[in-house]
Amino acid sequence: RTPNHNTYITFSHCEKQVEYLKFKYDFLNDYTCLNSNMRIKVKDQQKRRCYPNAQLQYYFSTKSCKQFNYYKDTSISELLNNIGELGLSILILDDGNFNDNVTKISASNKIYSDDDYNNFITILYNKFNIKCSLYRHPNNNTKNYFRIPSSEYMSIADIIKNNVKCEYVNTKIKDRIA
Repeated sequence: RTPNHNTYITFSHCEKQVEYLKFKYDFLNDYTCLNSNMRIKVKDQQKRRCYPNAQLQYYFSTKSCKQFNYYKDTSISELLNNIGELGLSILILDDGNFNDNVTKISASNKIYSDDDYNNFITILYNKFNIKCSLYRHPNNNTKNYFRIPSSEYMSIADIIKNNVKCEYVNTKIKDRIA
């Protein structure tokens, strides 16, 4: 909140993804990043400014942890340089989607610089042997995305299945392979 406070993170997912949220909760709980009284909660529907037919939203927050300050103060480029399989899995599951086994990951220019775009493509290939390209939207740079072709889908699916143990994720991946 201020320079004198440590960083905390809030995670939120819709009702269909609550099991994936629980995976994150359990993972962080194993690393003692949660207060003992913290549970997954439902967001107050009255305060939500959303469509009336939207799914319920569930959330939890970590405790303020000194080790999270590193992530708040680190550049996107440095974070990408240090990404591992778990980080890649969560990046795809949180900011990506699958369409006909093509994986797309949001790449808004509000987050990524031109150097970050090239760096991420290089990292995917060098670290994970995954080919990737950048789609630049002609009129709206906030709609840019990384495109991983269908030929790489099994590699992506294996990375996610090996790192995110959750039936929701396994079902999503199985549906795409069939």
